[in-house]
Amino acid sequence: MVSITLTKNEDLLRRFLLDCAERLPVELRPELRFAGGWVRDKLLELPSHDIDVALSSMTGAEFGKHLQEFSSKHGSRYESEAAALGISAQLRSLNYIAENPEKSKHLATMTTKFLGFDLDFANLRKETYSDTSRNPEMEFGTPEEDALRRDATINALFYNLHTQEVEDFTPRGLSDLDKKIIRTPLEPYQTFKDDPLRVLRLIRFASKYEFEIDSEALAAMKDKSIHHALKIKISRERVGVEVEKMVSGPHPHRALMLIQDLDLYESVFANPNNDFVPELASANARIYDGLQVILGTDNLANSVLFAKADQSLLWYLAAYAAWKDVEPAKVKSAAWEGIKATRENQQVIEKAVANRQQILSIIEMAQGVPRPSEIGMAIRRLDPHANTWRSQILYSMLCDFYEHDGKSVVQRYNTFAEYVRSQGLENLHERVPIINGRKMADVLQTKTGPWMKGALDLVMAWQLDNPDGSREDAIEMVKQKRAEILKT
Repeated sequence: MVSITLTKNEDLLRRFLLDCAERLPVELRPELRFAGGWVRDKLLELPSHDIDVALSSMTGAEFGKHLQEFSSKHGSRYESEAAALGISAQLRSLNYIAENPEKSKHLATMTTKFLGFDLDFANLRKETYSDTSRNPEMEFGTPEEDALRRDATINALFYNLHTQEVEDFTPRGLSDLDKKIIRTPLEPYQTFKDDPLRVLRLIRFASKYEFEIDSEALAAMKDKSIHHALKIKISRERVGVEVEKMVSGPHPHRALMLIQDLDLYESVFANPNNDFVPELASANARIYDGLQVILGTDNLANSVLFAKADQSLLWYLAAYAAWKDVEPAKVKSAAWEGIKATRENQQVIEKAVANRQQILSIIEMAQGVPRPSEIGMAIRRLDPHANTWRSQILYSMLCDFYEHDGKSVVQRYNTFAEYVRSQGLENLHERVPIINGRKMADVLQTKTGPWMKGALDLVMAWQLDNPDGSREDAIEMVKQKRAEILKT
């Protein structure tokens, strides 16, 4: 027998739910279980605030109505205990998710926030799949049928609120959790054929928990028919959600390497409407290894350029480094059609590809003794309206790993990073010209016009080369260059 030690909050929730169920007529009274991820994480001694509540004999929506009624009549008896824990026992808004047969959603569920937890109520179910959709026909099922329909044995465990025991109906979940193995409850090929998204979910769990994927499951995950099913059956939004969880998780390198080793790159990152994938994608492992080294070591490129960057964006850039010589719009399309990347990430990837040659010139310039304005203004041209230049520089650095020795690449970009730091260019995007547009027009005794942008750039370049210069000095410089400025 395996049990779980509940926190005071969890035990209060357990008693609240059981008391609610006990108020129902015997013929309607459901068995209550916590299911899936919460059980797994509790056994791994990891914190979890998301709890799926599985019901044996009614839908989540039906139970939600009883729960709301019970809370309004009897919730006050739990208030003092909840207050002592710093939480509220008031059941507020409930979100009912209705049946939608057209989208193969045949069961009504309910979600809510209560006692400090995000709760999702649904009935135990079994599923029947077609050949063309990952959305199954669903109906009420037994605990065993519900366990066997899940993606992995470690996600198929239940915690019975009545007996306070862990139930393993697969029955290998507890053993696999102990041995750190990811495997499917049923035969893996059919499991993935039914729902190819499970391939990505297994990759995500294997990387997150540093578990090994069972050899039989790995073999099925390499099958080309499964890859094809992933492309045609799964919405790209769902693919993108899984990828986002991978690259924002604790071990993005391992997740991307599994995608690479299983030959899933095209099925995940490319536009599913065509078969184009750059030839360089076969060497992605070098890029992923390079980024892992950069982020894991104390170097200037890391501390100056990437330390404050969003982790997931860095790994997205690594995934699309193979597209460095492809038309920028085509790369942006792949990021959108492949993983439904956010608009911001699409734009960064597109700009990084489009500005690749400019970036190479900047890095080369930094190897010599340039003026601060040469480097600074070139950086500002990479993206005049946002602070994406760091990410664009990283993209170029990763691309260089395809063609050059990693040590020499890091050395060149460290030289650039040292120059950026020494000249105070790290927050260049926050700098504004010391003379604004209105003052510029007054100084030049003319109306604003097309010349203004060039004039403001001239002032910014002067500031970069004269960090101790005053506003009066800048005004004098503008007066001296009046004829040159107004020619533009």
